[in-house]
Amino acid sequence: MLNLLVVDDEPLILAGLSAIIRNANTPFQRIETANDAIEALEKLQSFQPHLIITDIHMPEMSGLEFIKLVKESNLCHQFVILTGYDDFSYARQALRYQVLDYLLKPVDKEELLVILEDAARTIEMETEPLTAKAKTDEVTQVFTGLLNSCTYTEQMNKTLEYIHRHYAQDLSLEQVAKHIGLSPSYVSAMFKKESGMNFIPYLHTCRVVKAQQLMNEQPKLPVDKVALQVGYENPRHFFKVFKKYSGLTPGQYRDCESDLWENGKPKE
Repeated sequence: MLNLLVVDDEPLILAGLSAIIRNANTPFQRIETANDAIEALEKLQSFQPHLIITDIHMPEMSGLEFIKLVKESNLCHQFVILTGYDDFSYARQALRYQVLDYLLKPVDKEELLVILEDAARTIEMETEPLTAKAKTDEVTQVFTGLLNSCTYTEQMNKTLEYIHRHYAQDLSLEQVAKHIGLSPSYVSAMFKKESGMNFIPYLHTCRVVKAQQLMNEQPKLPVDKVALQVGYENPRHFFKVFKKYSGLTPGQYRDCESDLWENGKPKE
């Protein structure tokens, strides 16, 4: 059973969110609410949530200030932000705090429930960090094995070379096929036959591995900048792809690697 705290200074929205979550079959069975960040901090003295959903714009203390304080106080580590402003600058700043996701008002019920399910899986994964870390290692090993295979045809080698030179761009199968001088359908079939993977999953895997390498080399580089450097203009999309293909969020990956890397170099 997981605990959830919902924080919003608009009573109707707070009541509506609470009712939706209480009436849905989610892993969050104990739910508390607070009308602002100050009240939320008071509740955190006795209530220990696994996840906090918080509005950004609140009186006295903003949601982002609240998140920073809660994290520094080690009271909760997982957050979803809620805002009525369709401005990604807020989400970008929140991503620096490694929040799980964000919701725009008015909240879509189905999107809310999907985010809660994803959050629950992330929280449960924290109890099995070694298993999750093993998955990231497995992804890297599989990718390296595919890259170093000696059985590829010349056309396949040209395809891989092009992908690895241009993975950070808005790359498509059509672009790759045009470069190789073959039809997209032929390249797609060739790629599946020789690598055992389809083009898009391979491209995502390539980008995730490159992102892992970048985070190891530059531990303080913000996640949104990591996303841009490996081909994702939308950090939210990068977050979901990274988690899907590595089994960890970018923040969890950094936590796992922190014991192995120091100042961008492997520890002795």
